[in-house]
Amino acid sequence: GDEFRSRVGRRLGLELCEEDMCPLCGQTMDRFGAHAETCTCGGDKSKNHNQVNYLVYKQCQSAGVRPELEKAKILSGVKSQVDLGRSRPADTFVQSGAGIKTGKGRNLLNVALDVGIINPQAPTNVTKASEGTLEAADKYTEKKREFQNTDALCAAAGIDYQPLVFESFGGCSAEARETLKSINRLVANNTNT
Repeated sequence: GDEFRSRVGRRLGLELCEEDMCPLCGQTMDRFGAHAETCTCGGDKSKNHNQVNYLVYKQCQSAGVRPELEKAKILSGVKSQVDLGRSRPADTFVQSGAGIKTGKGRNLLNVALDVGIINPQAPTNVTKASEGTLEAADKYTEKKREFQNTDALCAAAGIDYQPLVFESFGGCSAEARETLKSINRLVANNTNT
């Protein structure tokens, strides 16, 4: 199908379309289709994010850790210089995360799992990506932690913040891999499989 051909063409560096304006965000759609995997206005990046987030949520349900999708106001009561009114650092919020391994290893019962998708071939990421395997995902993990001081604000609220960053070509950051393995172990224990 078209989607398969498009994805294979992206990986092979083939020209997939004419350079034109993106109908979603108005930026330039390049001939190689890289913009489609970077556009945050409803393109492939948004679809991939939503699919991965739903799979993480379903896996957390199977693990028995009482997940909630897009829980609002988890940072209410935390003082910040940033307006936290619309902030949702958890795509999936886990309320009994004992046993979920996170990058900071805080072992808190509340865990905010924040899914991120990064295109390693986007012009802003090529240099990072060339430094090593999945390097763009690892660097984006740190960027998500630092953005609006999210990691520190979550810690102040008693929440362990864990970005789960995936590259658009597949693979995920080292932290995401370890966190997902720990969730899978909980699934195995909870379902006796």
